[in-house]
Formats: sequence, structure tokens, C-alpha cells
Amino acid sequence: ETITDLAALDKLIAVKLQEGLIRRAERDEVKQAVINVISQQEIAGWFKNSNRIISERDMILEGGEVKRPDKLFVMEDKAILLDFKFGAPHNKYIEDIKQYRDNLLKMDEFKEIDAYIWYAETGNLLKVS
Repeated sequence: ETITDLAALDKLIAVKLQEGLIRRAERDEVKQAVINVISQQEIAGWFKNSNRIISERDMILEGGEVKRPDKLFVMEDKAILLDFKFGAPHNKYIEDIKQYRDNLLKMDEFKEIDAYIWYAETGNLLKVS
């Protein structure tokens, strides 16, 4: 979902509360987490400048394993893959996003895909090469 301002964020959170996807006790924490993400200058630019944003779509990897990357920003000349992590940095996260990127590149829809991990606890945006 695309958030254009804080009023839209409040409305989206209210909908997710009604759907039972967010508990009332989590509302403020979820709102702050989303604000932290969209306040990151680079990430905000991706939201603003992408032609399309694909959120949490199933991806079948080689061997049949199904994964679900958080965001894929489709730009004019490339795509940007973004995964959100709420724990401490771990090498598995890097390997996972590399696997997502490699899988997408094999589909030949995108010539270039940049991959990033955003760590919520530190606010650190890591570009994965």
C-alpha cells in the first residue's frame, strides 16, 4: 500500500485494525515504524518515484521454496528490492535478499535490481551487493 501523508497512514492503520491485522495495543508502534521507514530519504524517494510498488507477493525459488519479499519498487530503468528486518543484523538476511534478487533477474523482466535491507532497530539501510 502507498502512504502519501499521515492522514492516509492513520486511515490505513484503522482499516488494518478492523481487519484484525493489527492489535489496538500495537497501533502507535506500527505507526512509528512506518513513519521511520518513509522518513528515510532514500526509501521515501523510491515510494515517490516508482512506476509501481509490489508488496509481499509470493515468489517461487528454485527447488520450489516460496518466499515473500517485502517491497519491489519498479522504476523506469531498474527495480529496487527492499526487505524490512526487526531483529539484529544476520548473514541469513543478506543471503535471502540475494536469492530474491537472483531469482527476479532470471525472470528477465528487469535488467538491474538493487537490493536493500532496512533494519528497524537501528534505522540502518544496507545495500546488498
